Amino acid sequence: MTMVAMIHSIDVEDMLDRFCRYVRLDTRSDPHSDTSPSTPGQWELLRLLEAELKGLGATDVRLTAEGYLLATIPATSKNAGAPRLAWFAHVDTATELPGGAKPIVHRKYNGKPITLPDDPTQQLTVDTTPICAKRSAMTSSRPAAPPCLAPTTRPAWRW
Repeated sequence: MTMVAMIHSIDVEDMLDRFCRYVRLDTRSDPHSDTSPSTPGQWELLRLLEAELKGLGATDVRLTAEGYLLATIPATSKNAGAPRLAWFAHVDTATELPGGAKPIVHRKYNGKPITLPDDPTQQLTVDTTPICAKRSAMTSSRPAAPPCLAPTTRPAWRW
């Protein structure tokens, strides 16, 4: 299967929905905690991911007391000897940022500044956020361009 065919087989709307659901959770770290994960929000995300892995058909799904989420995802390749993949992530996030983002999805982004509703002094522009310039160009040339995402409770940041 070519990379192009693989990309087209991904349910982009489902992926975007999941991403937005994950970032809405307050997973900010507690620097004073002596546990890991350090906050209830981090456990909430882990439990959500645990349930979703089970729902997707993963086997051997296990969430450890230390916050490691393990699972086996059956191979889908018909090619004998296809390589195995391992994916690792962590739930510990920066303490300086407010938790629980409120993502806004801008479909058919037109390149104009995006003012964050929770802080009108913050704007994402094509000058300060280069990925938005790329999305604007893609939108004008391809109707299926990926959306530009803007956080509404965090400072303007660069991707």
